Amino acid sequence: MSMIMNRAPAREPVSLEEVKAALGLSGVHEDTLLSCLLVAARMVCEHRTGLVFIDQEWSFFLDQWPASGIVQTPVAPVRTVNAVKVHDWHDGAVDLSLDLFDADAGPYPAYIHFKRDRVPAPRRAYDSIEIVVTAGLAETADQVPQPIRQAVLELASEWFVAREPVAFGHGDIPIAEPISKLLAPYRYATVH
Repeated sequence: MSMIMNRAPAREPVSLEEVKAALGLSGVHEDTLLSCLLVAARMVCEHRTGLVFIDQEWSFFLDQWPASGIVQTPVAPVRTVNAVKVHDWHDGAVDLSLDLFDADAGPYPAYIHFKRDRVPAPRRAYDSIEIVVTAGLAETADQVPQPIRQAVLELASEWFVAREPVAFGHGDIPIAEPISKLLAPYRYATVH
């Protein structure tokens, strides 16, 4: 299953001002680095928990409709199903009626039920079916649970102080045990 983030969160769970205050920094000469570290820390914490923290729009693609009539989403929790499309080989797409789909939007995991007899057959061999969802625990940073916000803050701060490169895409990025403990109550494994 492939995925594309269509819309990133409007804000991060921790603001630039919060991380600068935690580090005792003033001025703007480190703002770009700190902003990048906050995004990276959020992404690592989301991966570690299997949850999306602040509302984001994602597209995920299926080759075939599941015979069960149920799709388990790779992101959670799902707030809304925004669109479902069936693509063809010529970059055309048919938008399906959202009345055919019902989201069971619980966070662990989220499922989308569909009417098997009313959806059209896939029109190409791979990534034919696109499901677009909005997922997130919260709409705004202040609605994100405080332990998650603290974990993001501590991870970004730790990386800033260490100034060591972090390689993404090579398994789990190690994080300190106190940060792991902050995330543990929210952890759920998904494909995200």
